[in-house]
Amino acid sequence: MIAWRLARKRYGPALDGAGGRFAEGRWNSVGSLICYCASSPALAILEKRVHVPRFADLPSDLTLYKIDIPDNLPVRQLGAELPINWTTSVKLTQSIGDNACREGKTAVLIVPSAIVEMDRNILLIGAHAGIARVRVREEHDVQLDRRLFD
Repeated sequence: MIAWRLARKRYGPALDGAGGRFAEGRWNSVGSLICYCASSPALAILEKRVHVPRFADLPSDLTLYKIDIPDNLPVRQLGAELPINWTTSVKLTQSIGDNACREGKTAVLIVPSAIVEMDRNILLIGAHAGIARVRVREEHDVQLDRRLFD
C-alpha cells in the first residue's frame, strides 16, 4: 500500500507517530502515537491546508513523502459503520484511534477524510511493531501555491 505524508523536513517523516506525544488530532488524544498520512498527494496537501490558516503561516521546509506500507501488516478500515456525525465528534474519533494504539492489533487504520469523505486518510499506529517495516520510498520538496490561501 502507498501512502503520502506532508511534513516539515526538519522533523522528517516521523512514521512512528512521535508527534502524538505532544499534540492531539482528529483520531488521537495527546499520548497516542499516530502518524497521519493520506491516500494521495493532493489529499495530503489539502489536509495540511485546513490546519494552516494563512499562507504566511506555512512552513518553508515542507516535504512530501511517498510511503511504502507492507501488504502483510494488519489493517482496519472504517467507513459505513461510523455515525453520521463523526466529523463533528472528535471525542468519538479520538477514542477509536486511542483504542487502536492501546490494543496494538492494528498497524494501519484507514479512515475517511473529514474534508473529502470519499477519500481516505491512512493512519500509522506507532505502537504496533510492524511500523518499523514501513519505509519512505521518495521525498519531494513542496512549495504550495499561494492561491490555496486566497
